[in-house]
Amino acid sequence: KRLADLLEPTRVTAVVEPVSNPLTFFRTADEIVEVLSAVGSNKVRLLFDFYHSQVTEGNLLAKMELYWDYIAYIQTGDVPGRLEPGTGEINYRNVFKKVAEKGFKGDARQNFLEYASRMQKAGNLDEAFRALKEFADLVPDQDDVRLMLADQLVKADRKAEAIEQLQVAYAQCMRE
Repeated sequence: KRLADLLEPTRVTAVVEPVSNPLTFFRTADEIVEVLSAVGSNKVRLLFDFYHSQVTEGNLLAKMELYWDYIAYIQTGDVPGRLEPGTGEINYRNVFKKVAEKGFKGDARQNFLEYASRMQKAGNLDEAFRALKEFADLVPDQDDVRLMLADQLVKADRKAEAIEQLQVAYAQCMRE
């Protein structure tokens, strides 16, 4: 409460992160949200870390939905090992889709692009293209992603698919 009062006249927001280490004070989003509810200020919010949440609680999408109004920042890391998204047990495709639907478009964009890049480097072009198309469909105002997808499809000698993506981009431009 004291921190919230100090931050009130500023443009700064503090975030509190639950950490899956048993030596930390807050281990779950439930515990933090209980405190944040009592504080009652938007100046102290939840840092929602997918890695720690999966380790301590699981059911990421339901937890994110439940605590959406408290979340100020999202952090990614896969389980096990706190590695890049898409390298472990968390279904980041669904997670990033939900993040984009909730309005964190920049975070979702970065993660979709990183995932597509990893898939491309691993030689899984179909999955890389699928991820780019999914993001372009999910967030249609990100024209450059659809154009990048079309360019990559041309380079992979998949011209018919590239033309299809360019037609979608054109139709979206005409609607605007």
